[in-house]
Amino acid sequence: MQVGKSYSVPDERLYPKVLDWTKQIYDEFSTSDTDSLSVAQLLGHTSIGGAFNAKVASMSAYGVVERRLGRIRVTEIGRKAILSEDGKEKADGVKSALLKVALWKRLYNHYTAKGAELPADFWADLAKIADIPGEDAKSKAEWVVKAFNSDIAYLRSTEKEKEMLGSSQRPQKKVTQSVPKAPSRPISPPSEPDPKAPSRPISPPPSEPDPKAPSRPISPPPSESSGQIIFLSPFDQIELTVPRRARHMAMLKKFIENALDVIDEELTAEGSMAAERNKSAEKR
Repeated sequence: MQVGKSYSVPDERLYPKVLDWTKQIYDEFSTSDTDSLSVAQLLGHTSIGGAFNAKVASMSAYGVVERRLGRIRVTEIGRKAILSEDGKEKADGVKSALLKVALWKRLYNHYTAKGAELPADFWADLAKIADIPGEDAKSKAEWVVKAFNSDIAYLRSTEKEKEMLGSSQRPQKKVTQSVPKAPSRPISPPSEPDPKAPSRPISPPPSEPDPKAPSRPISPPPSESSGQIIFLSPFDQIELTVPRRARHMAMLKKFIENALDVIDEELTAEGSMAAERNKSAEKR
């Protein structure tokens, strides 16, 4: 849009359209000079016509591309403005692109740089800045305010992104908390035994069972798989196997009772014989 005789504002905003076109050209041709037809075809045009020329005019107004002698190339400002890896370069490129627009540079220095917004009656200031009649300023002020605020909002977002990247890349001071060491306990030397202290008697090892003593059969847990009860003598290695049936249980009970009676009789007889031998020895 033409604003007075001195100022011209691009019809398209820097973000997203102008930077999107610039990135397409840069991704394909980098910053090399390229013929206009190749660029037109890249941007979706079959020929160098009015629509393509309007795009190039907007990009040229922001200074992100340069057109000379039928050839187009991405400028250094354009390269920086489309970078996403380096926040500082991107913010610098976007700011340089905005300030390429003469009216934006005037408004930026008069308002934005001082922390002020465009006033509600901006048309009056626009009439003075562009040296145009009041009615003309009123008809264009709303569009100018909307376009300028859009570009400034994008600039602020890139500057904020730059600050965030800078803070994340700044080395953080590592704070370590010292833990006090616990006082070491002195190591006592090994004490030597007191020779005067009475020695503790050493207990003899447990006596082994007398193999002559009759042992009562030990019954292990019943074997469910075999359906039998097995009795083993730990010393004489005697094995007794009994089927797991009711009538055999009664027989087994009777057998064990008889065996215990026989064992008791044998022990009693053995004791009597031992007593008689002792008496005979005393008489001699």
